[in-house]
Amino acid sequence: IRNILIVWALTGLWHGATWNFVLWGLFHGLFLIIERLGFEKTLNKAPFLGHIYTLLVVVFAWVLFRIPELDVAMRFYKSMFQFQPTNSGLRFSDWIDLEYLVIFGIALILSMPIRTKIVALKSTIKSPIILEVWDYATSLFYLTLLFLSAMSIASSTYNPFIYFRF
Repeated sequence: IRNILIVWALTGLWHGATWNFVLWGLFHGLFLIIERLGFEKTLNKAPFLGHIYTLLVVVFAWVLFRIPELDVAMRFYKSMFQFQPTNSGLRFSDWIDLEYLVIFGIALILSMPIRTKIVALKSTIKSPIILEVWDYATSLFYLTLLFLSAMSIASSTYNPFIYFRF
């Protein structure tokens, strides 16, 4: 447990020079320890729970990684659970737009067991023509996803490489 905490605290320091990054690392280390102490067995018995658990841990960890000031991150956590307008000027809806919701929806679908069922569907196809079309469609899908990702990055505001922020 000590070694995991040390490694993840150093991982946080590697990613940034603020306490948020150290907390981000310790946050991941904490959940790794919880899993190693037995929660992993529960997650293996209920894969759907594991997907939800992973998404929640990652989303909460990204708040610490993305928001440089700890007090702002804490206010953001608070705003995530306020389903009413606040006067703080920091609401979850201010940070999320349609593009993020679409990306999140695609990521959610592709991370669920439905993806493996779609891939398994290929083994039931007997026609070589349909198999070839399937392969081309799969390649086209991934190339389109790559292109859209590159376009999203290229069209976004100036965002320097993370290690240049030091």
